[in-house]
Amino acid sequence: MAQDITYRMHPIQATGDSATKHIADLVYAASGLTLHAGNNSLIAATIQRRTEALGIGTAEDYLAYLRFAGSDSELAILLELLSSNLTMFFRDEEQLKFLVDACLPRLLRDDPHLKVWSAACSSGEEPYSLGMLFSEFRDPRGELDWQILASDRSEKMIAQARRGIYPAQRLSRMPETMREKYFEALPGDAGFKVNSQIRERIEFNCGNLFDEHEFDAPFQIIVCRNILIYCDWHVQQSLVRHLAKFLAPGGWLLVGECENLNGLATPFRRIGPRTYQKTGEALPAVHQPLIRPISETRSRATF
Repeated sequence: MAQDITYRMHPIQATGDSATKHIADLVYAASGLTLHAGNNSLIAATIQRRTEALGIGTAEDYLAYLRFAGSDSELAILLELLSSNLTMFFRDEEQLKFLVDACLPRLLRDDPHLKVWSAACSSGEEPYSLGMLFSEFRDPRGELDWQILASDRSEKMIAQARRGIYPAQRLSRMPETMREKYFEALPGDAGFKVNSQIRERIEFNCGNLFDEHEFDAPFQIIVCRNILIYCDWHVQQSLVRHLAKFLAPGGWLLVGECENLNGLATPFRRIGPRTYQKTGEALPAVHQPLIRPISETRSRATF
């Protein structure tokens, strides 16, 4: 329940309104999402949207609802409305080219079995793009045996990703040969559906990045794009260290085009465009727990 969430105050200056500031602090404590002063209009509009939907009079009443009468589901709705789900197929072509040209051949040399986590996958374009790239990859030593876990905290986005149906304009930047090979054109203007060859090798799960996941084996690659830009320095470091726990030694972390790990004490070294490799270096302990996730249940991937 929402009242069970322990949170610490954070100096956010989202607005002069005390209730709205406390809501922003609650959002930060639950997710690490930092709402700056430039987000004033977004915060106010989102709170108004939820108070109207719930029949709650004021921001103060909504804060009380979140703290004492609400539930984790309402906080999850608020987080979804405040964060961006914008994504696209084959985003960051420079990074993907480095992945195919430099990382995958090295992986195939060591082990052809590839396990990938697409974290914060939104509506699915990212994991589907990776699946197509892996299927297209050719090497004289053989083919990749790949599986992808794709997760997002939004149940709505995960449901959309599982369907794998996209309007034609979302595929406009994709080579026609790729679209014809990996998509099925639906009748009328219903769009295009990712074919079963790709969909069957991707598992979509709803979950918070900070959950204490249990996986059968570590991943060789984790893709976590455009999440760090929403977090302050402390949460960035905590998140990157958290993701490192699920990477195999020497595994790779891919971040977004406007992101880097500069200044963070993490077990990674940069090896390419927005691409970092896990090292075996010991790190100083972080004694302060920075975030308590919305859900503290342990989640488990089935593959």
